[in-house]
Amino acid sequence: MIDIFDFIDSKDIRDYNRQLGTMFTPIEQAVIIYNCDSVTVEEKLAAWHELLDAYNEEDFSKINLPDGGKVTNRDIMLGHTYRQMTEITVDGFEKALLLKNKTENVFYLTQIYAGENSTDCEESEFSSYDKAYEYLCNSKKRELLDYGEKLNLTMNYAMRVISLDESNNDMTEFIFDNDFRMTNIYFWTGRENYGLDMIYIYIPLPFKKGDIVHTIDGSNSYAIVPKTPDKNYFIHAYDSTAMHITAFCLSERNGEIIDDFGHYNIFSLERCTEEDLPQDSYVFIRQRFLNLRNKL
Repeated sequence: MIDIFDFIDSKDIRDYNRQLGTMFTPIEQAVIIYNCDSVTVEEKLAAWHELLDAYNEEDFSKINLPDGGKVTNRDIMLGHTYRQMTEITVDGFEKALLLKNKTENVFYLTQIYAGENSTDCEESEFSSYDKAYEYLCNSKKRELLDYGEKLNLTMNYAMRVISLDESNNDMTEFIFDNDFRMTNIYFWTGRENYGLDMIYIYIPLPFKKGDIVHTIDGSNSYAIVPKTPDKNYFIHAYDSTAMHITAFCLSERNGEIIDDFGHYNIFSLERCTEEDLPQDSYVFIRQRFLNLRNKL
């Protein structure tokens, strides 16, 4: 059987739940696998198939929610069961992978950008997956990416498969890590057909009020937790968009550093000490950041 803790990217969250001995249900494991950025698409599919082979509909129906399951996930389920939501994602991934071999009526659009700034990206079009993928792999050799490295930002690589048929609203996006391994797939089918990407699950978090946290998703963001994110914190969770915490941070606006707040995906957070904070820069001032604790 899979070790679900291996699919939790945050070391702090992984170690905390190992220590607690948290028993994740099948649907909770399926969602954790979906949100893991450190494994490949093929590894995710293998793990999901293992869950589907091992557990039945009743097993998948069990979920530990803050509100008892009366509201959370209800509307985005569209009448499906949790097992069916898993099957929808598996089917979507497997059909998307077939597009790697498609050469007619589609084109492949590569996108490369630094950090979270997906609006400022380099885009190129190709006639085949192989040509597009080769272009992505060679991108580190190009000077246009220097600005990302200078700012210590993780580069993001994506490839969209876009239909040339105007009557076809389907679109698929492959996501790659910095080693150009495919780690996720976003797929649209021109209709409401949600999968594991929209399912909310509750995960015990080790963070407390006043903790400094750091993102591990490449955005290199720092924040201060204003309220302990326990189970009551997520009492109004509606769908997967609730798997974030709101925390104090600094932002740059018109050349000036300001006090701000941001919304952070829980899977991307780890604790940070004061000693590990970055040096002062045009977007960060250590003492001003620490002073955010005065707002607690």
